[in-house]
Amino acid sequence: MKLNLRKKNKGFTLVEILLVVGFIALASIGIYAVYNKVQSQSKANGMSTDIQTLRAGIKNLYGGNTNYGTLTNTVIENARIAPSTILTGTAGTFQNAFGGTLVVTPVTLAGGAANNGFAITVNQLPGDVCAKLLSSVGPSFEQVGIVAGGATIKSAATANQVIDGAAIATACTGDNRVLSFQSF
Repeated sequence: MKLNLRKKNKGFTLVEILLVVGFIALASIGIYAVYNKVQSQSKANGMSTDIQTLRAGIKNLYGGNTNYGTLTNTVIENARIAPSTILTGTAGTFQNAFGGTLVVTPVTLAGGAANNGFAITVNQLPGDVCAKLLSSVGPSFEQVGIVAGGATIKSAATANQVIDGAAIATACTGDNRVLSFQSF
């Protein structure tokens, strides 16, 4: 009589364990990529709201006055019209959700009187956020453009100008974009 001395191995082989670890790693990478995109879009939506809030607050603060010569970040902060999400704790300094600065200054638009408008300049924006802000916030401003490179997406001199998607796509290639939103 022959005895079967073979021992039955219970458990997983090294190859099976490596396959499971590989699948978990791939799933983690996919989740991380999606999470970053969702976070970026959420910040972009917040920036859009912040810019619109600033614009409305400035217009309310100055009322019928068409001279914005005294407008600064400090004036906005003192008037308490700056959204809390852009405040840094340093007087007169605003920061956007992507780490860049946000500066409000008086400007002269469309050949009008000096300081007849104001500009909200947003620095250090990723390309995808640049495109989102230009298409969502841009239509409510009279003039919109990219500061570096001088691309004007919408001009105050052209009445009822529609913002062109192709122009936005071209202007927003690359990262660290600087946008200027200008209004009367």
